[in-house]
Amino acid sequence: MKNFLIITLLLATILPCVLCQTTNEISDFDGNKYQTVKIGNQEWMTENLKTTTYNDGKPIQHITDENNWTNATEGAYCWYSNNIQNKDIFGAMYNWEAVNSNKLCPDGWHVPSSIEFDQLMENTSAILESQSPDGGGEIKVYKETKELLEGGTSGLEIKRFSGRRAYGFYNTIESETWFWLSGDFYHDGPNERLAWLFTVGENQMVRSGYYKYQGLAVRCLKDEVDDTGFSNTKQFLQIDVYPNPCENYISLRIPNVETIKISNTLGSNIIKCKYESDQVDVSGLESGIYILEATLFDGSIALCKFIKR
Repeated sequence: MKNFLIITLLLATILPCVLCQTTNEISDFDGNKYQTVKIGNQEWMTENLKTTTYNDGKPIQHITDENNWTNATEGAYCWYSNNIQNKDIFGAMYNWEAVNSNKLCPDGWHVPSSIEFDQLMENTSAILESQSPDGGGEIKVYKETKELLEGGTSGLEIKRFSGRRAYGFYNTIESETWFWLSGDFYHDGPNERLAWLFTVGENQMVRSGYYKYQGLAVRCLKDEVDDTGFSNTKQFLQIDVYPNPCENYISLRIPNVETIKISNTLGSNIIKCKYESDQVDVSGLESGIYILEATLFDGSIALCKFIKR
């Protein structure tokens, strides 16, 4: 009986680490090595990205001047406070053009979407404190997120150091950390240069949108791989619908949509039509969960789930 109790206590101590966290090591094109951690079904880098080269071998331009940073039209990076000694502490900060290249993270990895960020929150002890619509996106505030910070139990090891603001200057260390997420965040329309990001405070994380002129940190997420061994993470774009849950109409917050298709969770197509207005009539749908697939004029596919009340 005594031995049984000892074994039980050992398992209670060890199993959470074994089941929730496994670590690996990966490298970027420059040869920088990163530790990774498995949280739920996601595998994240435990360090901020610091590559100066895209994963196809093309160099990323290095910009130190404030005005040049704000006016840049191509991908760029910088070190915090323009000091390369911060490379191994905070990683690099990238502008939106670099993030949107889809070549920033090592091959087989990508900049996470806002939906994948929500999944990370669901896989931890974070609590959704509030959520509110803001134009084309939905701002979410999570509390009880200390386990994700440096020294926390998640292994994600996020440092609070902020980033490079829209006009090229740097925020102070330990104020709050800003990380890029993939996808546009539509506030006042597609001409508003906003993108998804999440900010990290002392015990709070906020998923929202802000100006693309920022220089922010990046944490890469491993691509999902299907049973055939092919990555299925990059095949689809992210799309947001509003309101969600909905009643009679939904609006899509992504430009250049040609057609839409709405299916139920069994895969049966219910609505298929050209997208010719700002709203889609879903009043005829029964209450439940649906999959919306939008085909853009360039052939790209965007997917999302929504709830019909």
